[in-house]
Amino acid sequence: MELDDLYGQTHPSKVIVPDKTKAKNELLINNNDLKCLNFSKCHENDVFDRDIKHLYSKISSTERQNLQKE
Repeated sequence: MELDDLYGQTHPSKVIVPDKTKAKNELLINNNDLKCLNFSKCHENDVFDRDIKHLYSKISSTERQNLQKE
C-alpha cells in the first residue's frame, strides 16, 4: 500500500489486516482513510474498533502456547 501526503508525495506503507479484508471504496484508500476497509467477511475473532483504530484478533490457547497465530 502507498500513502500520499498533502504535497502529493507517495510513501510506502504496510497495514496489517486479517485475511478477507476488502476495500469498500478504492478512492478512500488514497486519503489514508481506514474506514474504507470492510472486515465483514473476516473471521469472527477479528474485530476492528473504528473509534480508536485498533484491530483485535483473538488467539486460541494453542496459538498462545506455540507463540504463533494461524
